[in-house]
Amino acid sequence: MLTISDVTKWKDSKGKKELLKHLRGQSLTWKEAVLAKCADCTCGYDDSKADCKIPDCPLYGHMPYRTVKTEKLKTERTEKQVKVTLKLAVLRPVRTKKAGRSICGE
Repeated sequence: MLTISDVTKWKDSKGKKELLKHLRGQSLTWKEAVLAKCADCTCGYDDSKADCKIPDCPLYGHMPYRTVKTEKLKTERTEKQVKVTLKLAVLRPVRTKKAGRSICGE
């Protein structure tokens, strides 16, 4: 398990400060958490502009210096998703644009 004393021995690198903050039990923003995880995974890599070359990582798609481009998410909806959307549209009350109030058959 990684400890604070281990991380303080690393050279200064992107994510080191955020990882130390996490190890001290402080809360992190989403961006800080990503930086901390990358620093943790690469053991404090020196150059933040280097590709970690771990495309299987769920955070890899957010890495700005990645060399392997991840596929775009599917935008097509399955037949089941379309059916569920239509069912929900019938069940949800219609809202007016102006007041945001329901006009359920009034």
